Amino acid sequence: MRTRDIILLGIGTIAILVFIGIMFDYYLKTQETQIIKKNVYYDSLLLDEQILLKKKDSLIQLEGNQIKNKLGNHEYRLKKIEKVIENMEKK
Repeated sequence: MRTRDIILLGIGTIAILVFIGIMFDYYLKTQETQIIKKNVYYDSLLLDEQILLKKKDSLIQLEGNQIKNKLGNHEYRLKKIEKVIENMEKK
């Protein structure tokens, strides 16, 4: 082999190694991008679920308050009836 062939072979080898390095770097960057996309997607799903849970919690709290108000009204009515019964028994 001549010197020229050896030089061309060396340059070719270096070019192939540089190309492999560039492609590996590109692969790593695309993998990072894929991971970021997945994280953003799952974060948005979690935020949507959190918003739905907050709405459900607020509805449950409203229903709970309504139930407490109804119980309070019934207790008041029961006490009123008990007083009427006591007054009737005393007479």
